[in-house]
Amino acid sequence: MSVRAAQAALAGAVVALAGAAQAGAVVALAARAALTGAVVALAGAAQAGPEQGREITDTAAPATVGACGPLDAASAIAEPWSHYSRTYAGGAIRLVAADRVEPACGALVLLVLMPGAEDEGPQYRLCQAVYSDPGARYGWGDVDLGAATARYDPSRGLTVAVPVHDCADAPGSFRRVTITINRARATVTVP
Repeated sequence: MSVRAAQAALAGAVVALAGAAQAGAVVALAARAALTGAVVALAGAAQAGPEQGREITDTAAPATVGACGPLDAASAIAEPWSHYSRTYAGGAIRLVAADRVEPACGALVLLVLMPGAEDEGPQYRLCQAVYSDPGARYGWGDVDLGAATARYDPSRGLTVAVPVHDCADAPGSFRRVTITINRARATVTVP
């Protein structure tokens, strides 16, 4: 289980324990057991580190692209930055995971930062957000930029496959979101 998924389980267990305290002793005991299990899972996930205990499938994760909004500020970049940030093309393109805090199972969205169109000048950067859900603009429970793979095709641009965890999937399982970044056209697309 990832740290992010364990944190979500812990948050759910705390809510269940708070509600169970009013429901009675038997329910409170069950909620307390869930809380203990979530704490143990969080400790194990933190010790395992970002690369251990993960199954990354080739199944595509649904995604959509939209303009960055007010929740996508630099202050939202998930910590540690070294794990949630990658650069490509000599630093001209940067992918970061922004942590929107809520909902816990969809708080991480991917941001693509790159130079804007040539007529805008070098001082402008384009920011596009990649979400799992186009309507609600939710992200994923975890994003593993450290395990991202990239390839460059001059006719299409840079294509990056990023492992993401949807909390509806099995704990520790990741699917890939494929993002194509074309600097010449200043576009970000997902299949």
